Amino acid sequence: MVIRAPVIWAAMVSGLAMGVSMPNRLTLVISALSFVHVEPGQLNAVGEAISRIEGVRAVYSVTGAIDFVVVIEVIDHDGVARVVTDGISTVPGVKNTETHIAFRTYRPDDLEAGFSIGS
Repeated sequence: MVIRAPVIWAAMVSGLAMGVSMPNRLTLVISALSFVHVEPGQLNAVGEAISRIEGVRAVYSVTGAIDFVVVIEVIDHDGVARVVTDGISTVPGVKNTETHIAFRTYRPDDLEAGFSIGS
């Protein structure tokens, strides 16, 4: 079971969490949002390329001052740095990024799931 929160505790169910065998352990997952500005005419190619980067959970094309919101989930802060500096920033057509590490969530479903672990 994965408790969806910006800092996520992946609880073990049948010895598996996120496809990795880790019996009787919890894995801390860091979530971050990266706001990406893209060169004109490059949205489709950039969005597809970013979506294939390890650690990227989702890429959202959005309205407003930015072009994409990228949801990143990795096991540590160095992973965020790798995804952004070695991944997203190197994609041709990316003009710049602004990345925010999440520290708390308030989604009711996630909070309820957290209280059901072990019951």
